[in-house]
Amino acid sequence: MEECGDAQRSLFYFISGGVWGLFEVFWMVNTLATNQQHTKPLQRIMGFVLFFKFLHNMFLGSLTSSCPDSGAYPYWGLATTSTYTLYNTFIYTTLILISKGFGITRDILERGEVTVVAMTMGAVYLGFSAYMIQQLQLSPLLIIILGVLFYLCQKFCSSNIRALKLRYNFLVSTNVRAMLPPIREKLRMMKVFQACIYFYYIEQLFTLIFLEIGAELVANPGKPYWLGITMWGDSAEFLTLFLIYWTFRSRDHGQYFNLSEVVDDQPVLNYVPFYRAQPKLSSGSPSHELPLLLLPPESSSLKICLPLRQSPRNSFHWSDSLNVPLLAFQ
Repeated sequence: MEECGDAQRSLFYFISGGVWGLFEVFWMVNTLATNQQHTKPLQRIMGFVLFFKFLHNMFLGSLTSSCPDSGAYPYWGLATTSTYTLYNTFIYTTLILISKGFGITRDILERGEVTVVAMTMGAVYLGFSAYMIQQLQLSPLLIIILGVLFYLCQKFCSSNIRALKLRYNFLVSTNVRAMLPPIREKLRMMKVFQACIYFYYIEQLFTLIFLEIGAELVANPGKPYWLGITMWGDSAEFLTLFLIYWTFRSRDHGQYFNLSEVVDDQPVLNYVPFYRAQPKLSSGSPSHELPLLLLPPESSSLKICLPLRQSPRNSFHWSDSLNVPLLAFQ
């Protein structure tokens, strides 16, 4: 009796699915339990990516081990197609969100940015759904979609990096040193992400164009060739996403990390070094144990606080030694 399915690819998919499943368990424990107080919506969305990748590999393992003429084969194919589309929709949407700085440089997206994210989800879902129906004929459409997504990710990521550098230089010039560590950390995270998406998109395009489409156009290369493509693609994808996930995992980033740094792709330059000023106290003398609260006229949304210290002559002046940044909230 002739053996059905591809036992080697099936075994690899089951092993790979188990690895992705363990990764998902680690991510959810860290996100929802260990560091729940530091979790943002971005980390929860990233959890869906791992979940659908785990399901997709397990369904692929079942599909490749089944006989094409068996009754379960069409159902495994339907499950594989559905999870493949959902996984790619979530992963590419997540990459767009990170490149926009969501959860890193800002916690709220503007209306135009939300529109871009929604259009990305729709385009990816429709593109990959159509690709699964006619892979060879519709592969140019998928290549165009991946190229556009790669361009958008690089554009948004580079814009955030430039804005963070401007913000960093501004804080250095105004001598607000306590605000510098979180800016350096955000710059490091965005640069790691930029390097990862370079490799990720190039790997995805290379695998699609030169390995899968090329093999279909030339000849049927056989099971060893497809096993090699499967191992290469899944291993490279896992290592790249592991580095991205490790960089953006839920954890305590320190004080001031959660402040928004960018609005409309422009750095927020509203931190003023008021400890250099010489305010005039109009009435009374404030307690040296309490901070001074300044409410600028006609701008009740702006509040700036700075501790004072008392001099030997019983006069109050700014405390440079405390190096406490002034936070301007809009």
